Amino acid sequence: MVEDEGVNVTQHQVTGFGMEHLMTARCVREQCKKILDLARDGGTHFELHDERLGKAADYVVNLIRRTWPNMDVPPHSRWRRLNAEGLDRNQILAEMLVDVDPMEAARTRVDLVLVSLLMDSGAGNLWTYRDHMEGSRRGRSEGLACAGFDMFCAGAFSSDPNQPLRVDAEALQELTLQQLEHGFQVTAENSLNGITDRLNQLHALGRLLAERESLFPDGRPGNLVDELAARHGKRMRTEAVFRLVLEAFDEIRPTRLMVNGVRLSDVWHHPALGEEGNPEAYIPFHKLSLWMTYSMLEPMIAADFHLLLPSELPGPANYRNGGLFLDLGVFVPRRPETASETHEVSSELVVEWRALTVAYLDKMAEAVRFRLDLSDHTLPFTSVLEATWRAGRTAALETRADGSPPLIIENDGNIL
Repeated sequence: MVEDEGVNVTQHQVTGFGMEHLMTARCVREQCKKILDLARDGGTHFELHDERLGKAADYVVNLIRRTWPNMDVPPHSRWRRLNAEGLDRNQILAEMLVDVDPMEAARTRVDLVLVSLLMDSGAGNLWTYRDHMEGSRRGRSEGLACAGFDMFCAGAFSSDPNQPLRVDAEALQELTLQQLEHGFQVTAENSLNGITDRLNQLHALGRLLAERESLFPDGRPGNLVDELAARHGKRMRTEAVFRLVLEAFDEIRPTRLMVNGVRLSDVWHHPALGEEGNPEAYIPFHKLSLWMTYSMLEPMIAADFHLLLPSELPGPANYRNGGLFLDLGVFVPRRPETASETHEVSSELVVEWRALTVAYLDKMAEAVRFRLDLSDHTLPFTSVLEATWRAGRTAALETRADGSPPLIIENDGNIL
């Protein structure tokens, strides 16, 4: 018997459906489909209005036509946030790495993007960052991305002054709050939500990199590129990247359930699917791990990796995608007061909202492609996700002046 936080799971249960299955991309879609079926039978906190999905797809299509008139919609990843205000920081970094071999360039880019992601929880409505390259101020995810990029280029995450463009365990563990506040331009008048939490995340990553020498022999997160090549060569299914991300970073994710040494973080129980302890009663989302995986794909492709079946990864259950469906009326809470209440991220309502979001992102992809007369090859699922994320932000700004999510969530920064 394995026990954690009062949840008992027998060996029989582990070898059936299994907690290990919850660590797969396929299981995310399977379990979210169960909540969709439950909602169709009236068993959730939301009413479904499929008749409004067409208008929601039109909304996304209109955004695509305005933003990418040539239909060159980029893949969804952290790199898009780094290109705020049209300044292509990816290209700027590529120029810095012009004399570096492709594998080292991939390590460097993965170093940057993974650290950037760990600092990407909500910034609040007050904080902004003045960009050193083109002078404008920006907040939210783009501001955080630009601040992290500037710190990276200045060598803030490297312990070797002769190799500033890298991240390593020693530098992360020695990073101080004063250094992080300086890098993010935090002052009494420009406060950033969760600055201490961001520092703790970086310290935790530094400890993990130092302790797991088999995965990170140089103490760099970018060493994952070498581990993937060692396991699979340069041709692999995209889920192989996702599975390694889950394996590599399990210790820095908040643990809500552990079974046979498997840490389960963004995995949630729903009583309609069974009792606690029954693996089939849990719904995995793995939002942060998916975000990391999507963001690693571009550096790997640039290093001549051939990644198969990228659409097998589900859409991330974040508040921008989920907000799109709520703001456009595809999902409607059964209780009108739901929007004014504060909800725990573990609540049935939030778990259902996120599960329905994953299920409807697949439907949205089909509807958008149909309207644009494009295929899954000419408009990949990852590109649809970039459009839905932007559409979710746009709809939020049109609905609420501050662009906040449609539901008030007690969020720990790693979930939504």
